[in-house]
Amino acid sequence: MIKPLSNIILKALPSNKKGIIGAQVEVDGVCYHDKLDVCDLKAAYLYNNRYLLLFVIDVDMGLYDEELYVYLLDSQTKKIVDYVIIGGKDDGLTPSIFKVGEIEILSDDTISFKFMSPNGSDGWIIKLFSKPVKSLPSALKYPLLVTCPVSLKRYFQVYPKIPIK
Repeated sequence: MIKPLSNIILKALPSNKKGIIGAQVEVDGVCYHDKLDVCDLKAAYLYNNRYLLLFVIDVDMGLYDEELYVYLLDSQTKKIVDYVIIGGKDDGLTPSIFKVGEIEILSDDTISFKFMSPNGSDGWIIKLFSKPVKSLPSALKYPLLVTCPVSLKRYFQVYPKIPIK
């Protein structure tokens, strides 16, 4: 089950050698081990009373959000278990603003949102898996706008939301 999470903050960290300002996740006063690469939390959800699904952007992007980071953290291990980055590729895309009001919980394991939607789609869908899915790096095909780490396990998949006609 997916439900909104409000007892979370991101603490901005000093910029690193590349000038990137990261963040540390804190829930109910407990800090998580892994650091995020960006620090402007837009929305947070709890999945299956264990996983935190975070929508985060970079504070230095200016008027438009050029990249949206979607993180999944395990509340038991306090670590990032999966993530994707949407956008950030300079392919003549129309800049976008991520709007929290456009997030919709579709089912117990599925959530949709709008951000730099691919042509012919009505945003994105995230399908969360109840257990990690074994995956070869090329097994889950991601659209050009989506970047994800190479991993043999995936905890969720992102794909375009195609409108029903």
